[in-house]
Amino acid sequence: MTFQRRTAGPEATNRQSPVVPDIDRPRCGDDRRFATVGELSLLADQAAATVADPASVLSEVIKAVVDSEADPYIVLGVLAEGAAWTLAERFPDERQAVALQGFLQIIGNRVQAKRSR
Repeated sequence: MTFQRRTAGPEATNRQSPVVPDIDRPRCGDDRRFATVGELSLLADQAAATVADPASVLSEVIKAVVDSEADPYIVLGVLAEGAAWTLAERFPDERQAVALQGFLQIIGNRVQAKRSR
């Protein structure tokens, strides 16, 4: 994935953001929050198609989006939907409950660690 520094406008920061190809893609109105989610999906699709380890690519895309100005509530919703879809589609029925417990434990541990700092 190629990154470039943001330099536009007085609010520019030192954060890096992915370069998004200039192609036509559907948008949900003019709301920038939805465009960002669409860009996340596009980036993940493009990167996963060219890399042997799509999970690694997804991890990098998630980090880039979390560091961006994307609406955190929408990002969390997209991630929750992805987790639910993965659990329902990729895990055998008899292992879904255990996988869900592990997933929720990871989230709980991360939140607790953040509170303990």
